[in-house]
Amino acid sequence: GNDGQSGGGDGQSSRIDKIFGGWLSVRINDHKELVPIIKTVYQWNITKSGKIITVWTLDLKNGGGAVYKGSPNTGKADCTLTIDEESAVNVFEGREDAMKAFMGGKLKIAGNIMAAQKLQQLWSEEAPRGSVSLDKQPNVSPNQSSNNLEDSALLESVPVSGLKCDIVFTNRMHEEPDIVRKLRVVFQFNITIDGKHRTTWTCDNKSKPEGDVYIGPPKGGKADCTVTVEDDDFLKLMVGKLNPQRAFMMGKLKIKGNIMLLQKLNSLWLDLQKAGKAPELPFLTDMMLKTSVIPGLKSESMIVELVQRLVRLPQLYTQVPTLIGFDITKDNKSVSKWTLDFTKNKLTGVFERGLPDKKHCILTIDDDDFVRLTFNRIQLQNCISSGRIKIDGDKSVAQKINILFTTPTAKSKL
Repeated sequence: GNDGQSGGGDGQSSRIDKIFGGWLSVRINDHKELVPIIKTVYQWNITKSGKIITVWTLDLKNGGGAVYKGSPNTGKADCTLTIDEESAVNVFEGREDAMKAFMGGKLKIAGNIMAAQKLQQLWSEEAPRGSVSLDKQPNVSPNQSSNNLEDSALLESVPVSGLKCDIVFTNRMHEEPDIVRKLRVVFQFNITIDGKHRTTWTCDNKSKPEGDVYIGPPKGGKADCTVTVEDDDFLKLMVGKLNPQRAFMMGKLKIKGNIMLLQKLNSLWLDLQKAGKAPELPFLTDMMLKTSVIPGLKSESMIVELVQRLVRLPQLYTQVPTLIGFDITKDNKSVSKWTLDFTKNKLTGVFERGLPDKKHCILTIDDDDFVRLTFNRIQLQNCISSGRIKIDGDKSVAQKINILFTTPTAKSKL
């Protein structure tokens, strides 16, 4: 690997080595169940005065997980975190919040930012062992101000443009490493609505081993294939509902560069679906094609998030053979209504617009709180007790669907 040794005589880097080699190893050993959930290889570059002094790999993807010095044995990290040694010690010893360090520029994240969010689970339940400075008890509600930055970082990471492509790119693209591996090219997608350009996304599967997906044109030179397409057609293209060549002939998309690359991308998506690697895609597609996304609402993206979880919680279909309504509010006004219906099929719950009959369980929840609930920053029962979330109709259901909000995002692909 490319691991340097610290020349600093302050013992910071040896403290970091103790944290990685000691506490973190023990922690992973105690929480092997997180490996199939987090499914990410992290590389930590620890710096001093801007230079990397030591590198550690935290592999929460292969086997029972591992922590070792140096860069990943597997060849590449999904997420690389670069942080100054002092901040690193503070983050691991609980004196500084990781998201706060990120917002303050002390922690740089390359690769999958959502994967960095998943790391919270490693140190969420308790203070690190062997840390002296902490006398916090677990489950005490954390200090408000330190959490405000993390809270706004979380809320800001949710797309609210009303574009389906933003949700697809934010939620899906980094979940498909097979596509990155098999298609080492740079795609630029210019997304339009009614013919007017709305946004540009780049999928760069070339520059970094793990691929890179971001808003804006390609950072390094030009794209191998530039596609200009309507937001709805983009979604159909991505889920194999629209054949690129047919779409091109019908004038539904403009292509600069190699059209075969788009054809190949399309067939890779179809392969993924045939292999059953993305069981939620048909449900996701069905829902997203039926309705347009309401701009300005974060809950729209969260519904997509929950559809991805629902497919992985088939037991809910038997436990909750009913309908649940979500009345989403903003500034106390109802802005969107969803029904989660467990009676439609035997596989999974289905989200549809509108509220069910009043006798069913209906939860009234603020748009931002819906994000916090989805990422388990607030607890359903607590919010119902305190009145932060209002519940009407069949109240017994709330307990049964709690698992939907406490199941971490990327459950292993089936």
